[in-house]
Amino acid sequence: MKRKKDQMALHLMMLPGMILLVIFSFIPMFGIVMAFQNYMPARGILKSPWVGMDKIGRASCRERVLRLV
Repeated sequence: MKRKKDQMALHLMMLPGMILLVIFSFIPMFGIVMAFQNYMPARGILKSPWVGMDKIGRASCRERVLRLV
């Protein structure tokens, strides 16, 4: 029983770090998903049509982008 109480304190100390990990690592993944969609705010992220690499392929072939790279 004493060991469980000691571990509870460690888990509580770890909790703020885990919350920050979720906020700053996993939530921004929705932005990455939106780059491959024809995002429409009315439909949301899950129901917007998927376009795949079409947008990225078009953007990378433009002359202005090639000069920047």
